[in-house]
Amino acid sequence: MKLIISLVLLLSTLLSAVTSLPWCCAVDHSRHNLSCAGAPSFAVLPSSLPAYAALATERNFAHRAECAVFFCPPSDRIALRDSVRFLAGLLIPSRDAEVPAEVPGISVRSGRHDYAGFSVAGLVLDVSSWRRVVQHPLISAISSDSLPTSLSDTPLALLTVEAGTPLGEVYHAVSEQYALAFPGGTCPTVATAGLTLGGGYGMLSRWLGLTSDALYSAEVMVVRSPDGEPELVQCNSTSHSELFWALRGAGAGNFGVVTALTFALPRAPSLVTRYTVQWNSLNDLVAVLGFWQSWASSAPPVLTSKLNVYHGSIQAAGWFLGSAEQLAPLLAQLTAVANPVAHNTHEGSYSDAILDYAGCANWTQCAQESSLTALLHPHTWTNHSWYAKTAYATRPLESATIASVARLLATLPPGAQSTAQYMLLDAYGGVLADRPDTAFPWRKALFHIQLLGYYSEPSDALPTHRYLDELYAVLYPSVAMVHRSSSPSSGDHDSVEPPVLPAYRNYCDPALRDPLTSYYGDEQRQRRLRSVKATYDPFDLFRYPQSIR
Repeated sequence: MKLIISLVLLLSTLLSAVTSLPWCCAVDHSRHNLSCAGAPSFAVLPSSLPAYAALATERNFAHRAECAVFFCPPSDRIALRDSVRFLAGLLIPSRDAEVPAEVPGISVRSGRHDYAGFSVAGLVLDVSSWRRVVQHPLISAISSDSLPTSLSDTPLALLTVEAGTPLGEVYHAVSEQYALAFPGGTCPTVATAGLTLGGGYGMLSRWLGLTSDALYSAEVMVVRSPDGEPELVQCNSTSHSELFWALRGAGAGNFGVVTALTFALPRAPSLVTRYTVQWNSLNDLVAVLGFWQSWASSAPPVLTSKLNVYHGSIQAAGWFLGSAEQLAPLLAQLTAVANPVAHNTHEGSYSDAILDYAGCANWTQCAQESSLTALLHPHTWTNHSWYAKTAYATRPLESATIASVARLLATLPPGAQSTAQYMLLDAYGGVLADRPDTAFPWRKALFHIQLLGYYSEPSDALPTHRYLDELYAVLYPSVAMVHRSSSPSSGDHDSVEPPVLPAYRNYCDPALRDPLTSYYGDEQRQRRLRSVKATYDPFDLFRYPQSIR
């Protein structure tokens, strides 16, 4: 009964403060007809209007915002502070030790790519209009103690990127304007903050580390005072260092609003050779994956490899930082496996390689697809939903497991009409295992596994979920980790907990049995994260179903 009363009182307060209609969007007409000014001055857009749908929609059409969406004016820290203060004022008076996670908190959104819709799980604070990239002078003489280890001996520049800046804009700046290398992902519409705060993997990660490993500092708006007054914090390796540690792998939606990220970046590679190797039968998967999983993770850091497994084919693809001639001996090892039907290499610039993997013909197309205008017109997006499972392989997969995966991937989900399923593998190794400790725990993994299913018809959701869950169950014995923890019932002795799967927070999975262990590792690491949470978000304002609490 207390739970029901708490929910009713809080929701009533929120509704009366924001709008008299069921959930709303706070707007004015100063920019794109959408903005958030300060608390009482919010203009209200009812959820029944089409413009609300433009804000509520996620890239994954299976999820949408059901609460209020506060769309923040570009780079306006005053308006953001007013918005955070307003929301904190609504939530803090209702907080006590018994308030459950089901009560809406503040969700922070920057790019709309959250796999499980956690960035729209509560009252959405949207910073996707915060899109600036600023280069700072070359820093050849600053203390190496404050730099990411992988870059301390490399000519550097600092690049500040606002939270909502999509990777397409970042890559255009670093490759075309500044000649810098950025260890980010390949999708041009993903926002920089979301990628970085979950760790961040990309085509240069075996050479430079994770996206978060290149992070030099971050600007975060937090609420530590009981009066709900927001505070803008600058954190790095020496100032608010525990928060800085936590942001690099566990920062998504847990501690506050990250507004800007500053990266220390090296010069871009002068030559990138892209390669692909193709097999047209899943009968080859045991041989191909059996070889690839050790070859790709032990290769020199200048080589990155992905293995994509489809219903009837297998493709290895990646980058080599050098010439095709230099790549040839390495690639010959892979092409000797199971008689591939095709393989090719293509030399080009770093910029060419980025565009190729982003699926863009040129930077104009890339800019259009990742623009704020495109983001605010979801009817122009590809109409699909997706479901995903995530795991890290910390030891090689056994042949029997690979054979079972091949048999299942050769079939389609029963009864599904509009689906496509893949198993996508990203090689780790290289410098990743040697980077300093951050909140990202799975540096020593051999590779990451993503099971991904797309569908466009709602009736195909359940078959897709069941199919990928079955595939996940096949992999589980090979990738699950047994961990030990101390519990009151075991006294001072360690007790063996049920196995968990290491997982990537950026591909969040709402079905994980123990998500905090899967994303962030053992209990010692979780205690450290909870301590950061208690310091910088003591009222648990920033939360979602799998947030740190």
